[in-house]
Amino acid sequence: MGNISQNASKLHEEFKPEDTEQHVIKKSLSELKQFCEDTINNVPPTTFDDFATLVGFDASTLAISPTGMLKTIDVLPVLWKKFLEKKSITLGETSAGHAERILTPKYNPTERILVTVAITKLMKELKGSLRSDFVAKFPLPVTLFDSHQDLLNFRDEWRDFLDNHASEIDESLAKKLDEVTVTNGDIYHQLLE
Repeated sequence: MGNISQNASKLHEEFKPEDTEQHVIKKSLSELKQFCEDTINNVPPTTFDDFATLVGFDASTLAISPTGMLKTIDVLPVLWKKFLEKKSITLGETSAGHAERILTPKYNPTERILVTVAITKLMKELKGSLRSDFVAKFPLPVTLFDSHQDLLNFRDEWRDFLDNHASEIDESLAKKLDEVTVTNGDIYHQLLE
């Protein structure tokens, strides 16, 4: 795990956007609320509040519930589309396009993707109770509510995991774990999923 640990700070600086994923989602929800309230878009009056209730966020504060459906930015446009279908709400072509742009902001959750790939690759190297403990500590998929969603927190939690399980990790396994790296190809395949 040396490669990930040694490079986590540098990668965090390179990839960490100014806004967190949760902040970007809230910004999109705020813009969607304005969109729904603008009478020119012909959206039924309770649409935004109904969407908030269904998805699991507060329509006023935009606070996202960890128990709701909104776990990553990727699902926001999908949830909106399913909501419109369920409520039989049809938007005009221009309005639908505008709502789609609001719900697909230019944000790339790179750190979450890197952590997801690292967890997946590390999990393959672990066996038995060590693997079970790892899965319990680092569940997939990684969401915006997981403490290990960014590289620095993941690095620290991974170190804690290694320290807590040192007696179960022999030299051969330690070498395998140190050789785990996340490649551009790994990231590409994760993005396709």
